[in-house]
Amino acid sequence: MTKLILLDIPPDPAGIGAFMAVVLVVVGLLVVLAAGLVVVLWYRKRSLRRVDMIRPDAAPAGGALHAQPNSPNQP
Repeated sequence: MTKLILLDIPPDPAGIGAFMAVVLVVVGLLVVLAAGLVVVLWYRKRSLRRVDMIRPDAAPAGGALHAQPNSPNQP
């Protein structure tokens, strides 16, 4: 004898009601997962807005940032 634990369905279901219940549960879980993915991606995008990126055109050329004109260690 088959025991169905998640849904209280008799061994010989009469009609399409049990099938529709399973389909609706699966569709509902997919909708919840999709909504969760949208929220996670939105929050990640929102949190990355605060990060300042260094653009290649704004970076100093050839390590000029580290060179100091009055340094005694320069050749």
